[in-house]
Amino acid sequence: MKFSYGDNYYIRRESYVTGYKANYRLSIYTTIAVLYAIVEWQLRIKNPDSLWVLYTGIAISGALSTLLVVLFTRKLLRAKVFDIGILVVAAFCIYLFINNLMILFA
Repeated sequence: MKFSYGDNYYIRRESYVTGYKANYRLSIYTTIAVLYAIVEWQLRIKNPDSLWVLYTGIAISGALSTLLVVLFTRKLLRAKVFDIGILVVAAFCIYLFINNLMILFA
């Protein structure tokens, strides 16, 4: 098993193994997750009881969590690469998702 830290080197080199190209995909997902967290934080400061912010947050963080977990699993199972970068960003998105669910059901 190889280890990677998010540079997608092994995915580029072994794209025939994974079946799809993941170049810059982690960078895009990371940018979306960080921008989403900043925007949600600012919107919650201005309007803490807004339901549309909560539902949008659940949708975005749930989708990002799913995409990152699938990307990590495919890279781990098909290319035998344990990618720390994907795992960290996935953990951050899962944290955001669970936080939004706790706010919804609290």
